[in-house]
Amino acid sequence: MVDERAGNTAAARRVAVLTGRGVEVVEYEFRERPNDWVHRDWMRPVRFVYRNIPRGIRMQLKKRLAE
Repeated sequence: MVDERAGNTAAARRVAVLTGRGVEVVEYEFRERPNDWVHRDWMRPVRFVYRNIPRGIRMQLKKRLAE
């Protein structure tokens, strides 16, 4: 609740400053980068399994996939 209030106050302050300077208020849009698929929700179980296998096996797998 406190965070929401602070966020709303900051957003209002930002709009006031930008409009006072005569700048158009545009919301930032995040662009998807080529490697963003790694962070998608469906990859979570795969990342979990990969990170929890023994390091030796993980390094062998990494070498094989890099070939």
